[in-house]
Amino acid sequence: MSNYACVNYEHASDELRAIYDEVRDTMGDRELPNWLTYMGEMPHMVRSTWSLLKSILVEGHLSPLLQDLIMYTVAYHRTVPYCMALHASNLIRMTESLSFQDLEDIALGDSRGFIPPRYETATRIAATLAKSDCALSEKDFTALMNAGFDRTQALEITMLVSVSLFFNTYTFAANLPVDPEIQRLVKKSQGHRITHKS
Repeated sequence: MSNYACVNYEHASDELRAIYDEVRDTMGDRELPNWLTYMGEMPHMVRSTWSLLKSILVEGHLSPLLQDLIMYTVAYHRTVPYCMALHASNLIRMTESLSFQDLEDIALGDSRGFIPPRYETATRIAATLAKSDCALSEKDFTALMNAGFDRTQALEITMLVSVSLFFNTYTFAANLPVDPEIQRLVKKSQGHRITHKS
């Protein structure tokens, strides 16, 4: 059971409904995600969180596939079930060629050619940042440049890691349940559980 109360659309204030509508329209989702509705008791927090997320995910320069690969990789290394399930399901919806096992392998640095080399570089650096308190090293920044990312994209990669860490902490603190639609996809996906490898 979550530590916070879900504020669904029917019980939302007009201010909150307007944000919910914008999120649903922008993301193309039928259902509102739990990360959003369980923050609903604080509409100002919902608005600012959505604004930050939108500026990176919607208005950014990275492909949706790479965005979710980075966010999944961070959640994997932080062992955050909600975020792992959310981003894994997004990735599997985007491409039927990736399984949950493939995603775990990618997060561990073994993509076996499933993703382009430049995406491998980005996910490797995301994993490094997720597991470390250190700054982005000059070597890693140079690796992003050499992989073909420009300075704006490199900044977006590090911002995605930062936003992922924020959401990881929030979903842990909230003890968010995995959305029913995501649960169905997880169960359907070859019976493979989303767990951290030791």
